[in-house]
Order: sequence, then structure tokens, then C-alpha cells
Amino acid sequence: MQAWLEANSARNLHVIRNEEIAVAGLPARSLEVETSRDVVRVRWIIANDRVYYQFVAAPKHQNAMMSDNGYQTLALAFFDSFELTK
Repeated sequence: MQAWLEANSARNLHVIRNEEIAVAGLPARSLEVETSRDVVRVRWIIANDRVYYQFVAAPKHQNAMMSDNGYQTLALAFFDSFELTK
């Protein structure tokens, strides 16, 4: 996760959320960052000898993130639509 932040540091990232989570009972990390143009959500999920990487970027315009049907809801639904097998 730190390597990802450093690799993208030229974009002037503002970290909104950085937390350890569980996905389907597996250890994971969730990161949400904001750039001047986009809101980016990233998840890393550890499953045995694999690391799954999920990435969603959405443009910041017209307060879409704040609406009831905003990009945050869509991004999380996209993440949750994946089923990991152990």
C-alpha cells in the first residue's frame, strides 16, 4: 500500500481513508484517496499465496459522491460483486 501511494505521489493525493478490513473473512486493506480530479478507491485482499487488487476511480463533479446513489455506493457495490474462492 505504501509503495502504491509513493508511486502515485505526483498526483498530489489526499488520503481520505486507510484501514484494515476483512473481505470474505480474508485480511485486506482499503484505501480511499482524492486527487484534484478523481476519488480513487483501492482494495488489497490477501488469500493464501495471492494478493487481489481492486481499483475504482470516479471523477469528482456535480457532488456525485455525496448523492444517495453516488459513486461511493457504486464503487462499494462493484467491490462487493466479486466472490473470492479460498
